[in-house]
Amino acid sequence: MKNWEKFEDEAVEYLNKKITLFSFLKQGGSNSNSEDIRIEKNGDLINTNIEAKLSPSQSGQFVIFEKKNQYFISTKNKRYNPISKLILENLNCEFHKYSLSKKNSVIQIKKINKLLAKWIESHYLSKNSLFLITSNKLSSFKCIVPVKQIKKFFEISACIRKKKSGTRHVPKSRYDEVKKILIQKLGYDNSFKIESQKKLILTLSKKLSNSERNICENIYLSLPEKINENYNYPIKIKSKTNNLNVIFSLKYIGPEKNIGIEHLKNYLTSNH
Repeated sequence: MKNWEKFEDEAVEYLNKKITLFSFLKQGGSNSNSEDIRIEKNGDLINTNIEAKLSPSQSGQFVIFEKKNQYFISTKNKRYNPISKLILENLNCEFHKYSLSKKNSVIQIKKINKLLAKWIESHYLSKNSLFLITSNKLSSFKCIVPVKQIKKFFEISACIRKKKSGTRHVPKSRYDEVKKILIQKLGYDNSFKIESQKKLILTLSKKLSNSERNICENIYLSLPEKINENYNYPIKIKSKTNNLNVIFSLKYIGPEKNIGIEHLKNYLTSNH
């Protein structure tokens, strides 16, 4: 489990301990288009969510493409953020400074911090994420920040770089193909199953090394869960895409102490 995942667990535990009238549920995982923590009251979801950010942390991105020395918003984006267009207008005015090359595979975006803050605010509000919970390290303080106050508590930055789209669970249409490849690569027949979340799982009686879990260029086995004497490996497919992205980051610069919990509690009890 990665540190950001551990922090999400810590954040949910902290919130449930401090605010007992509501239930806080870990949700998003690595998907930046999904909220991190959802909130229930009496078993029903409410329309307020929370983002968990172990600082420093990425804080969203949008896909762009280059054409005739200008940047444009890609149709590959799942959400539309109106501030994206304003950011690109600024970049295109000085395109020569923001054009990637072999020497500069990452370009930092400068002088438009207010726009960057507005983009992050708009990004979170579009998911009904009205608050962030953050810290600089695990097992430490928890600071809760209203999204509209991000620039008071965080150093905001953004860059342009190419980024692979990540990984995904095996789609149903490819189950047979992937099973065949795994059996050929591992050298013997194995046990497959489908979990309720529609994940294709490979069950083995032994624990594989990191190199053994990389089955081929586009298929790998995630870290396993041990069930009795067996190991359950979720099967993932690696993306082949390598899109040009504007990527946002946050670095916490506020007080290193527990703050904001009472403000969140008062907001929730007053509005829900």
